[in-house]
Amino acid sequence: MSKQRVLFLCNANSARSLMGEALLRNMAGNEFDAFSAGVAPDAPQQHALDALARAGVDNSGLASESIDRYRSQSFDAVIVLCQKAQQ
Repeated sequence: MSKQRVLFLCNANSARSLMGEALLRNMAGNEFDAFSAGVAPDAPQQHALDALARAGVDNSGLASESIDRYRSQSFDAVIVLCQKAQQ
């Protein structure tokens, strides 16, 4: 059985979407492939990475990515985390 693919989408892909990606990988990485992207990506926010680390969630490899990277890919679910990205 293949893993379901989930994309977390936000405006900057600097906090909420990165956290969603890391949390899903941590909690159900054997069932889901998690990705995150932003409409206008910016550098990851240190307080988000610190919060993940304090919760014992691996944040290595997290990077802000543009939605353009994933436009030709398909996902089982896209979770939009802000109104700006939804538009």
